[in-house]
Amino acid sequence: ADRCTELEKHNRELKRTQNFIRGRHKKGNFELLFLKCAEQILKDGREALERLGEIGCMELYEAACEGEYVCHGEYIHHNILISRQETAVVNFQRFEINVQVNDICLFLRKVMEKQNWNEAVAGRMLEAYERELPLSRKEQLYLAASLYYPEKVWKLIHHYYNTNKAWIPEKNAEKLEIFLAQDAKRKRMIKSVFS
Repeated sequence: ADRCTELEKHNRELKRTQNFIRGRHKKGNFELLFLKCAEQILKDGREALERLGEIGCMELYEAACEGEYVCHGEYIHHNILISRQETAVVNFQRFEINVQVNDICLFLRKVMEKQNWNEAVAGRMLEAYERELPLSRKEQLYLAASLYYPEKVWKLIHHYYNTNKAWIPEKNAEKLEIFLAQDAKRKRMIKSVFS
């Protein structure tokens, strides 16, 4: 599916989960933490979706379908094998025809989470990518809007909503705390790299 449709679904799920948690009598750390930040997360989700709409998300998706651009779908460091002689990408179970910038977005997000959204690292990564395949301004804006989306929170909420709520790993609350602690830096990096 195109990114706009995907994020619309994610936003609905975030809202549905917020309402579900509000209705629970007994709330754990993760649930209380999510309720505290939910309005800001929902606002950021809507804003990312609006930005994608403004830059023509559907046009990029349609061009990708027409050109049959292959997207790995799970382009992260675990799926990239590097040896002295060559580099190989593995695990194509989620590949699809889609906007290829989605792969860069996932890879960059994963690295940035580990690098505390370091602007210099992000700049160097994009520079290296663009030496091989320059991004159009529309693709750059698409990437910025996709990175702006609070994907990490949606993943945690998606997992929470679709599993047994009687036992929520403490690790989920820790991951949410880390996301919230890095949020200002994340937004600053996006603004700095893509302005």
